[in-house]
Amino acid sequence: MFAALFAAGSLFAVTADARSKHPPHGKDESRIPQAQTEHGQQQPAADERGTEQSPAIVRVLPTPKTEAEVAEEARERNEKSDLDRKLVEYNGDLAFYTEILAAFALLQIAALFVQARYLARTVKVSEAAAVAARESADAVVSQLRAYVSVHSSAIEGFGTNAIRIQVVIRNTGQTPAHDLITWMGVHLGQFPLTEELKPPPAGLHTSRGTLSPGVEQFLFDQRELTDQDNAEIIAGRTAIYVFGEIRYKDVFKKKRITRFRYLYGGGHLGPGGALATDAEGNEAT
Repeated sequence: MFAALFAAGSLFAVTADARSKHPPHGKDESRIPQAQTEHGQQQPAADERGTEQSPAIVRVLPTPKTEAEVAEEARERNEKSDLDRKLVEYNGDLAFYTEILAAFALLQIAALFVQARYLARTVKVSEAAAVAARESADAVVSQLRAYVSVHSSAIEGFGTNAIRIQVVIRNTGQTPAHDLITWMGVHLGQFPLTEELKPPPAGLHTSRGTLSPGVEQFLFDQRELTDQDNAEIIAGRTAIYVFGEIRYKDVFKKKRITRFRYLYGGGHLGPGGALATDAEGNEAT
């Protein structure tokens, strides 16, 4: 009996559904009432969950971890904790070593400063020692070297028409003078001198040799004078200029030069014909 009632109900529902889908022709579908259930109630509204109007929210629950995973996470946390602790220790050690390096740097700077002062003092002492040694060496050289200069000079026969000039050079040092070269010139000119006394022309005979300590060498020259020349010399308006040069090497292989210039006249008439030293033209090295 229940089966017959269930079959009859199913047939009725199918028929009603077919009629709702195919309404009679010529009638306004909008006026057809909605199908009602057996009890006269309206069908429930369609479920819109999961659509754009009412999206569904899906909550994904985490998968429970296994004991091995839990142990691995605990081990990683412990390792990270150890690493952070070691990093802190390393930073502390680094700061400590940095302070030590800074202290060593300060000590090194101080040592360099002391060394620089000591070096400056050493340089000054060395310079003073060098100066003293140089002065001592110069003193030795000055004491032992040769000194060649004019020892005496004179005119013979003044007042006549022929005069003879004699210049004596002497080595007053303690060692010989080597490669000795000497020359002498005589010039009759205005006093005071207004012209340059030129060196001897090329090809002039000069002496060369070695002059031992205490030994002398004589230089001679002759000139003719007129009575007018003698009168001008006596009046002091002219003078006889005797000049020359002495070149040599001392025992220390150093070149030396002595230049001389003497005069007779111009208010300087020495006794016995002695020549006077001129104000210029005399130097020695």
